[in-house]
Amino acid sequence: MIGLSRILLCRIACIIIRDILVAATTDVYCAIVTRSGGSSMNLELRDGHFFDSDGRVLLLKGVNLGGSSKLPIGPGPVSFVGRPFPLAEAREHFGRLQRWGLTCLRFVITWEAIEHEGPGIYDRDYLQYLRDVLIIAREFNLRVIIDPHQDVWSRWTGGDGAPLWTLTEVGLDPDNFAATKSAFCMDTYGGRPEDFPKMSWPTNYFKFACATMFSLFWAGSQVAPGVLVRGQPVQDFLQSHYTNAILEVAKVLADLDHVIGFGTMNEPSPGFIGVENLAQHFLDTELKLGLAPTPFQGMCLASGFDQAVEVWSTGVMQYVFNQPDKIQHERCGGKRAWQKGVSCVWERVGVYSVDAASRRPVLHRPAHFATLNFGTDCYVPFATAYAAAVREIMPHAVLFVELPPLEFLRTPFPPVAIPRSVNATHWYDPITLFLRSWKPYFTVDVHTKRPILGRKNVRDAHVRALRAIRDTSRRCMGGAPTLIGECGIPFNLKNNNSYVTGNFSAQVEAMDNTIAALEANLLSYTLWCYTADNTNQWGDLWNLEDLSLFSRDQATSPDRDAGGRAKEGYVRPSAIAIAGMPIESAFNLERAEYVLHYVSTSATKAATEIYVPRVAHYEVGYHVEVSDGTTHMEHYDGYDVLVYTHDPAQKEHVLQITRNADGAISTNAHKSPSDADASTSIIIRRRKLRRAPGSARF
Repeated sequence: MIGLSRILLCRIACIIIRDILVAATTDVYCAIVTRSGGSSMNLELRDGHFFDSDGRVLLLKGVNLGGSSKLPIGPGPVSFVGRPFPLAEAREHFGRLQRWGLTCLRFVITWEAIEHEGPGIYDRDYLQYLRDVLIIAREFNLRVIIDPHQDVWSRWTGGDGAPLWTLTEVGLDPDNFAATKSAFCMDTYGGRPEDFPKMSWPTNYFKFACATMFSLFWAGSQVAPGVLVRGQPVQDFLQSHYTNAILEVAKVLADLDHVIGFGTMNEPSPGFIGVENLAQHFLDTELKLGLAPTPFQGMCLASGFDQAVEVWSTGVMQYVFNQPDKIQHERCGGKRAWQKGVSCVWERVGVYSVDAASRRPVLHRPAHFATLNFGTDCYVPFATAYAAAVREIMPHAVLFVELPPLEFLRTPFPPVAIPRSVNATHWYDPITLFLRSWKPYFTVDVHTKRPILGRKNVRDAHVRALRAIRDTSRRCMGGAPTLIGECGIPFNLKNNNSYVTGNFSAQVEAMDNTIAALEANLLSYTLWCYTADNTNQWGDLWNLEDLSLFSRDQATSPDRDAGGRAKEGYVRPSAIAIAGMPIESAFNLERAEYVLHYVSTSATKAATEIYVPRVAHYEVGYHVEVSDGTTHMEHYDGYDVLVYTHDPAQKEHVLQITRNADGAISTNAHKSPSDADASTSIIIRRRKLRRAPGSARF
């Protein structure tokens, strides 16, 4: 008993010490918290922009949190409590993100995290954790977008998202997906996990299990009429459980004004919807890598019928000759992707039948899915109902609209007339992402498939690609704002070479290329991603992806910024809030020069605020010039906020920040007395107003 008492006392002492440290950490940040003045963090949407409660334009600059939230914690009973990190670590990570100038989180959750145990059974511990961790996020002025994340439907179909029971309730047997080539997963593909082919997981969008589930989810009532689950039409069963799970999240977050909205679903897939001929490939949008069965071959394999399947590589045969490397005979070994006694749903509705004489499947309806338009017939009706349901609980919620990734989009972006909605399309440079190699002189147009050569041409192509997304918001969404929901780079370029050499210059250049293209279009964005438990060996702990801005394996010092990778690319000056309509807000990495150019309006009397990092670019200080008005500096832990009050007599305003060679912070505008210190010099000089070359008005 004495021994137990000592252990108990030690544990109590540890808890007390931990709480003291947490309280101390909170005190360190309270100066940062009070800067916002406690004003509402709700957003207004108009004229293609986000506005704060003071009427200032916001260019949201954020990150997806986090990469490992796709997976449960540990190998035991399923639990997502602690994703993206334990509560005890929350202030460490949120503080780091704020220090890096990030103002917005696209917070990753999954349907499985909420409802993994069974239909209608919700994980209350996870929901409470979710509320607790997001309450802490507000201390750091972080707005939050809830991202109901999925990739290729579920963990059992090669990705993440839906619970296991969604598969079994429709009659599928995930244990046989590998044998029937119905899914390609790291843990069942037959090789070592570390040898899993890079960026092969998206091929599951074009394999049987994933395509079947999405077809039933979006259009089961049209393409599988009469198919019921627990007495409900299969489409209604799946959609209602998905929506109700997200509504449970809305209920626990309803009073948090910094939770600004919800995504509908991350990178939704149309499944078979829109395929013109099931005996052929999924149009030209299919990612063909490794085994690439046609949709009908996938149905046949899932029912246990051997097939001769094309095998594709990423070499000359595909990109020059558009031909597979070989034809491979695939045998199912008597296994089926369906449970014993359950026939294939597509056979049941007459897409194909098994010939009595030959005992081979025969395709009857090759165009069974061709008449539906995924956007207008499936996605928009769902998104409209989903938004209405969420707003019954959170009336202020913004809806973040996503369609399939641009590389796999089969139908045009549909008209979306849902109020308070945002175009949250994703964008990556495909060459950098899929090849894990930064080639500043080469990329491929995802629409035309044509190569683009030359550094300037590549940069211009990326700017045009993002402009096209922004223009879609105007054309199809009534001028809604655009927030690029995912963008970023893999950090494991060139077979993890940077983790050996410590040289991240290629990653810095690649990241700058992406963010510069975003800035050129005045776009808000959330980078993919921040993973608190990222490692050099396993990346973001999911399919060998490694896109995290942070890794503890790079934390070689006790500094708060330790672990940040290629920070020079994304820790950069940016406008937090603009008292007018922006014309230009851009950072030149080579010169460490930031320029803000805007036109003032009568909509706000509040000041413009600029984030200025004291790391990455301005360790030796910086110099500020403005065209008019006054400035003062607010100093925080590792960064400054430059508060600029323009002269109301002037219409256009320019602010420039440059690196200061003598190590001091200086400004050409009058400062408040509280900002004066020994290290700061004041230069009274006006900067000649200049127009941004080629800039667009909004």
